[in-house]
Amino acid sequence: PEAAQALGLPEYGRYYVVAVTGAPPARSDAARAVLPPGARVHWHAGTDVDYGIVLDGADGADDDGLPAPTGPEDAPDTPAAGVRIGIGSAVDGLASVGDARRRADTALEICPRTGGTVRLADHLPAALVASSPELGGALAERVLGPLLRLEAADREVLLDTLTTWLDCDGSAQRAGERLYCHRNTVLNRLRRCEQLTGRSLARPADLVEISLALTARRVLRA
Repeated sequence: PEAAQALGLPEYGRYYVVAVTGAPPARSDAARAVLPPGARVHWHAGTDVDYGIVLDGADGADDDGLPAPTGPEDAPDTPAAGVRIGIGSAVDGLASVGDARRRADTALEICPRTGGTVRLADHLPAALVASSPELGGALAERVLGPLLRLEAADREVLLDTLTTWLDCDGSAQRAGERLYCHRNTVLNRLRRCEQLTGRSLARPADLVEISLALTARRVLRA
């Protein structure tokens, strides 16, 4: 109760935390651009990162009569240039804000270094990797090891093709259009990936491993 009074926020309710870095000293001002209109926020300024405790007003208008946010997923996507924002998933009660802050830190960790906004709920595979980089690195090596040891140009072509094919929901035609090559070229590259890794892109369990391994490589290289 004392903490709730000090923060000016109710003890019970749904909360999420926003972590902001870059563009000091007005980080909180930059973050407001990605928060729902009328969001009730208590800001704590840090040396490198500012944290905002946000009351999720999904049940209606807040105490000030302002339009209530319906959760972090409703925030806009584009902060000011050079600002990195991590939005954690919601927790129940002010006492759980510590957990919400750790989730926001994880979201911030996987946010692009060039700036942007990452919502943890939208990037859970990357968050899992960031939470356990040792296991993520081991997974990338186990699954992609033969690809990673190719000559640089060959390696990047195959990995880029594999990533693009996954981004295109397994469509070789769409992947070829994005990569400016014929669909048969995409299929040939994918077959080579299967031969090198010993995994089949037609087998769901293998596909999950490959997708997570690619995510691990991207996150751990950032």
